[in-house]
Amino acid sequence: MRIFLAALACLFASNAGAATVTFDHDIGTDPSVPGGFLGASQGFEYLYDVTYLSGDHIYLHDDSGITSSRIAHEQGSVFSAHSIDVRGYSRVYKTGSGPIPGAPTDASEWGISGLAPLPFLNFYGLRDGAVVASQAVAPSEWSTVLFDATFRLIDQLYLTLSIPSAIMGQDSDIEFPATTSPNTVWCPQWCAGFQVDNLEVSIAPVPVPAGGFLLFTALLGLVGYIRFNLQR
Repeated sequence: MRIFLAALACLFASNAGAATVTFDHDIGTDPSVPGGFLGASQGFEYLYDVTYLSGDHIYLHDDSGITSSRIAHEQGSVFSAHSIDVRGYSRVYKTGSGPIPGAPTDASEWGISGLAPLPFLNFYGLRDGAVVASQAVAPSEWSTVLFDATFRLIDQLYLTLSIPSAIMGQDSDIEFPATTSPNTVWCPQWCAGFQVDNLEVSIAPVPVPAGGFLLFTALLGLVGYIRFNLQR
């Protein structure tokens, strides 16, 4: 009987379990791929960029960095995404509604006095090539973002920056383009950066193959045969 129970345990065992994808990688050995570098953590692959790597995380940046990354299980397993740590900032500004003031200080204040649109970090959950879940996050200090139930049982998680249409200025927070007119959206060289870390996932159970049920039936028959002979 103990052998039978052990066989059943093996039969219905799965690889289900929680994991934290920490995005820890070895920059010196990770193979490069078009648009970035391929890293691996806790059985998951993801795209990252070494230019804006100031720690073990994915950093999306719109100035010579990557603006999107794909996260998927190395063996193609289905998984559920539960939460992720996110930090983001915006350098998107909008000029004032009136003409540019003459004084340099006033001009600097005018350059960022409008109500500017925000960049966002978008998350997309895919299953069999189709988008089944989406969620957007605005810039903030490090915080934990919880995914809703639509991110269950996906096979890919995409991260991508959504950057407002803007005029690019100089490499300074206050040096806007000289030709900027009122109510103009602009960024000083780049617009935004988002970092992500500690993706909490759970891997879906592996389905029992059809042959497993045949084995289960055979085991039942074997147990019945043994019990019948022991009772004789």
